[in-house]
Order: sequence, then C-alpha cells, then structure tokens
Amino acid sequence: MTLTTSDQMTDTTREKHLSPRSTTAFRVRLGAGALAIAGALFVVYPALRPFSDETSLQGAAAFASTAWIVAHMLAMVGFILNTHWDSSGSISHSRTRRPNVCRSGR
Repeated sequence: MTLTTSDQMTDTTREKHLSPRSTTAFRVRLGAGALAIAGALFVVYPALRPFSDETSLQGAAAFASTAWIVAHMLAMVGFILNTHWDSSGSISHSRTRRPNVCRSGR
C-alpha cells in the first residue's frame, strides 16, 4: 500500500481535470452554447423591436420605447457572443495559444 500526500493527490486530480481532451471538449461546448444563445437573441430581436415609420413622430416614439432599447441591447449581446466564436469551434481568447501551422504545403 502506497501512501500519497495531499499534494500528490491534488496534482493527479488537477491533471485529470485539465487534460487537453477535456479542455477542448469544454471549449467546444462553451462555444456551441454561446452560438446557440446568440442565435436565440437574434430571433428575439425582431420580435421585440417596434416597427414604425422612422421619419415621423411614431418613429421617435418607437425609438424612445423600452421595447426598442431592450431589443437592441439583446442584439448587442448576441453580436458579442457571436464574435467570440471562431471557425475552430471554440471561444477565442487573446491568451489562447494556437499551434504554428505551416500553410505553404511543405
């Protein structure tokens, strides 16, 4: 029977939870969730936004309404979530290390 210290158990547990495969799977799920939420927000936007003639006082009243503000705030959140999604299927961060890939075909 081998006794392990709490530091050794913590390191083993940490390695198990932060393996590249689980981290990638988590990032893909997070990115897919962000994309799904962004899509839902883009569907909600035209449903909430009041439409009227924008050259009249009705347009001014629509722009001043709470529904117009809420709809545009939700659309902004949707765009923010959408811009963090990249083609590799993950959330992109400035500190994320990407592998150097030679694109010259060599």
